[in-house]
Amino acid sequence: KQHRIVTEYATFTAKVREVQEDAAQGRNIRDLSKGELEQAMAHAVDWCIENNVLKDFLTKHRKEVIMMIYQEWNMDTALEVEREEGREEGWEEGWEKGQDLILNLLDPETAQLVRQKLDTISIQPDNRNRLG
Repeated sequence: KQHRIVTEYATFTAKVREVQEDAAQGRNIRDLSKGELEQAMAHAVDWCIENNVLKDFLTKHRKEVIMMIYQEWNMDTALEVEREEGREEGWEEGWEKGQDLILNLLDPETAQLVRQKLDTISIQPDNRNRLG
């Protein structure tokens, strides 16, 4: 029985991910509105009930399960945003330190010319992978 429950739970979580991706329609899942996300999760729960996946539990706790998934999704999203901001700050700090290191190795006249050129460069996040 326990193996069946684990298998059904794996099916349930896979279905939740599937309907979230379907709802996103090529967009980042984080861009889904609360309504779109709740509707996708309700669809996953309903599908599981209809297909005898954790049917008794989901029938009894449908609303709580949907809210729990939504809260977990919000937490995951918040953590991903925080990680992305940390990467951004780290990249910018590394870029500045790298510039300072290189400029300190150059003679003052060359360093001034390089500094002027660096001040005109805007490194967009999409281009950063090409720089290192």
